Amino acid sequence: MEPLRSGKTWLRPNARQAITISLVLLVAWWLLLALFYLFPQIDIAAARQFFTSTPCPATSAPGTVCGTFALQTNGFLNFIRQILFYLPALSAIGVLFALIHQLSRDHTPRIKTDQAARLTQAMLIGPQLLGAVMTEEFNRARRPRFIDACRVIFVYAPAFLAYRLLLAIIRLLSTTGKPRAKQYRVSAMAAGVVSMLAGPYVLVNLVLKEISGRPRPRVTDLFGGDMTFMPAGVFGGECHHNCSFVSGEASGAGWLICLLVILPPKWRKRLFIPIVASSLLTGGLRVLYGGHYLSDAMLGWLLSVVVFYATLGAFLYLQVGKRLLAGRAVSISATATET
Repeated sequence: MEPLRSGKTWLRPNARQAITISLVLLVAWWLLLALFYLFPQIDIAAARQFFTSTPCPATSAPGTVCGTFALQTNGFLNFIRQILFYLPALSAIGVLFALIHQLSRDHTPRIKTDQAARLTQAMLIGPQLLGAVMTEEFNRARRPRFIDACRVIFVYAPAFLAYRLLLAIIRLLSTTGKPRAKQYRVSAMAAGVVSMLAGPYVLVNLVLKEISGRPRPRVTDLFGGDMTFMPAGVFGGECHHNCSFVSGEASGAGWLICLLVILPPKWRKRLFIPIVASSLLTGGLRVLYGGHYLSDAMLGWLLSVVVFYATLGAFLYLQVGKRLLAGRAVSISATATET
């Protein structure tokens, strides 16, 4: 196996190398967490660099800290943040469409009347299901807590159905012909889409940020708030929803690194610096704004890279790209032919 310091290994690993990279980064993640847990003053000192103290009212209790993170009102930085906020999601959608294109090109679709009806139905129902999920997400802060326990069944089941409809479309477009797409790139794109859902969306936003309890810097008593500071890795703080550990935006930015594996070599060379710069800048802005501690940004960023390489290794081992290109599981087409 090539040494992990080799650029070729990091950007085009085989199954064993991808799993090794994931394990090495996972160990680094835990060591980094231990560092911030044992030395919480690192987080505090980093946040204080961007905190502006102001005089407290005369009625304030002794020891009260007043002030704000002034950069969060900077119009230019807010504009940059808005662009970077949507960049991972838009990139993931682009990868998904590229995957569908790779699976469907050089195929001759044989869509009969009933298949065309199913395809039309999928195109109409899919966006409605996605809209229902997004609406629920926007309203989640106002719902009773007991509904959270039913989220998988009553909210994310439609998202799973939308995923099955997407598979149906892929299968309808992949019934005949000889594919030319490279198996490795298909596996990498599929791993990118799955790791985006499993990492930044599920593991970070639906799990860690909901159960960690860590208050954000700007709401703690060290930086003008009223909640108690909690070190990284200590669960049980006063935050009850959308907490600080770990940063969701930094996690999405960390996922952007997978594009360096997915992109063709010529595009990788052109976009290497913009991808890395935007990925690192996103986490930095969260610290500047007082929205997250340095540990939240670094651990969230690294966690997505770990999930991507683990997913890529699993997909390469299971030969997912070969299976997709072979047109396996064309059950819809076969069923239509038999009937």
